[in-house]
Amino acid sequence: MEKTYNISKEYLKQLKNQYIFMLIFTPIAMLLGPFLVIGLKSYSSMLFGILLCFSLFIMLEILIIATIMYKKISKNSLTLKDDRLTRLSGKKSEDVIFSNITAITVNRTNKSNIKLIKIWNKNKKITLLGFDN
Repeated sequence: MEKTYNISKEYLKQLKNQYIFMLIFTPIAMLLGPFLVIGLKSYSSMLFGILLCFSLFIMLEILIIATIMYKKISKNSLTLKDDRLTRLSGKKSEDVIFSNITAITVNRTNKSNIKLIKIWNKNKKITLLGFDN
């Protein structure tokens, strides 16, 4: 028997809200940062310009990485088979054979939904989060 689970809509909505929060407040923090570092009284235009460019570069980098991560996470799926668990992330596939599992922990939210599952096998630890219950 084979059953496939995708990333839950609720988890993707939560990620999107975090992304929007980051889109709004990162520019504000990055633009106010140079003012706080230099101070309003000792205003130096060259230093301010350098810090502003550096801040904008970091902000752009953060936003690009967050966009890429969101797209990759939304493509994840989990397949349960009779003898193994397979996590698909784009082209990458990861198998966990049930006989190799040494421990499992499950963290739940306040609403008793599964928040994340940690699976330890003989070689590594795998964390699964955001899948449908």
